[in-house]
Formats: sequence, C-alpha cells, structure tokens
Amino acid sequence: MKRFCFATLLSLAFAAVFSCQRESAEKLPAPSPVLVTAGQYDATFIWETVRNAEAYEFVLNDEAPLTVKGVSITLEDLEEATEYTIKMRALAPQGSTTWLDSDYCTPVKFATAGKKQLAKPTLKATDVLSHAFTISWTPVRNAAKYVYVVGDGAEQDLYETQLTVTDLNFFSEYSVKVKAVPSDEMLDVTAESEWATITVKTQNITELAALNLKSSAIGSAEFTVTWDAVPHAVKYVCELNGSEPVEVTDTFVTFNGLRSQTSYSVVVYAVAADENLKSPRATITVTTKKGPSPDDKGGNLGDFEEKPIF
Repeated sequence: MKRFCFATLLSLAFAAVFSCQRESAEKLPAPSPVLVTAGQYDATFIWETVRNAEAYEFVLNDEAPLTVKGVSITLEDLEEATEYTIKMRALAPQGSTTWLDSDYCTPVKFATAGKKQLAKPTLKATDVLSHAFTISWTPVRNAAKYVYVVGDGAEQDLYETQLTVTDLNFFSEYSVKVKAVPSDEMLDVTAESEWATITVKTQNITELAALNLKSSAIGSAEFTVTWDAVPHAVKYVCELNGSEPVEVTDTFVTFNGLRSQTSYSVVVYAVAADENLKSPRATITVTTKKGPSPDDKGGNLGDFEEKPIF
C-alpha cells in the first residue's frame, strides 16, 4: 500500500513539473507565406525558416492540414480562375517542453490564373438597305474563326471578318452578335471572346425607281436589254411580247432564237424583298436585224438567257 501511494505521488509530481514546464514554454512565431507563382492549376508558396520549428502545418481552405518539412510548398490540381485561402503555422518539436506550436498566420488569399480571353470584335454596319446589310470587324488576334447569331437564330461559324445578312424586311430592326473563337490547340490556354452585339435598322422604302431600259448586241436572232441597278430591288421580272415572265437578279437579260427583222416589246420591272413593292413597268421595243434566224417562217418569241454579254 505504501509503495502504491509513493508511486502515485511520484507520478503526480512529474505531471506537475511537466505542466509547469509547458506553461513556461514559449510559442514559436508564425511563419509568413509568400506566393511565388500562381498558374492555372497550381500555386507555389515559400516562407522563411522559423527557428526551432520541426515542421510546418499548411491548410488550404477547409481541407485537411498538410505537414511540410521544408520552407516551400507547391499546391497542385487546383481549379483555374478560382480564389483560395491558405493559412499555416510552425510546429514545435514533438515532446518539447521549451517550445509550443505557433498560432496560425493571417490567412492569405490568392487566385489561380484563368485562360487568356480573346478580344471582343468591334462591329460596324455598312451597306444598309431595305432588305440587307453588312456587318464587318477588324481581325481578332489569335482567333481561328468567328461565331455569329442573327436575331433568335442558331449559331453559325464564319472564317471571314464580315457577313452580309439578306432577305430582310424593310424598316425593321435586327440584332447581330459575334464572338471570336481560338483554335482547338489553344483552348487550354485561351478562352473565347465575349459576345459583341450590334443592332441595325433596315431602310424604309415606299416605292422603287423606274428602270431606264437600253438595248445592245442586236443581231438577226438575238438582242440584250440592260438597265441600271435599282436601290432596294432584289430581283427583276422580264417579259417578251407578253410571254411568261422570267425573274433575273442581274441588270441585263438576253433573248435569242428570235425572228430577223422583227420588232419585240420587252417589259422589265424591279421587285423589293417585300414582293408587294414593285417599280413601274418599263418598256422598250427592239427590232432584230436582217439576216438568217432560227425560224423565219414562223419562229418563236425567243428564249431568255441570263449571262454576261462580251
């Protein structure tokens, strides 16, 4: 019984001494981590050695602590363009009665790098008509292509720096947006640009100008009728001696297979995108020259031919 009491008293005495020693132990100073580099997916910190520290405890956000023996650490597998917070403390030698672990340092915030974003195109509207307009922009550095959307339409790829929008209603507003896109090889380090948006209002028209018809290249079996382009017209309708109308988009029409020394009446009028809007009907009479023709005994009213005249 006496031995037991003596052992117990001895243990208590040692505990008391150890407790006194711990109470008199000094806390290590907290380290001061410095961010060296921050990439898209990693970051490196360094700090000065804390004298008498055995190791360091490093905490990223609220994750489990990491024990580091040296004076640097590289964090990997991070998310790009993301903000993080780190804190750390110096660890005293295990069982030390002289030194205590330091407090955590003031939390340090840092962010990983994001992808470099392409510049946003600067859009400009030109050639605005009642039924069409053109959007253009200067080339964006490192862009492999562009994507555009007209109104509520689908995204479409484009490899040029302009686009022409057609088949529109007159005196109406249209929204066009464009963004620059990097090549597949650069997607890991380069991001698409922001959307650039422009709103364009087509011109208002109440009438189309009349055509001034001219004849040329008159032969014994053919001739050509030409005219100047009519603003806002999308096509022209041609009739030969009241025959079935034919539509053309050029500013000329050639008739062949005609009778020689015969007069023909040609009617042409312009049509806008809104097909209810048409120019006045213009008429010209052309007489073929004397000479052989495909059918001088009866013949036909001729054929339309849409091709340039040389």
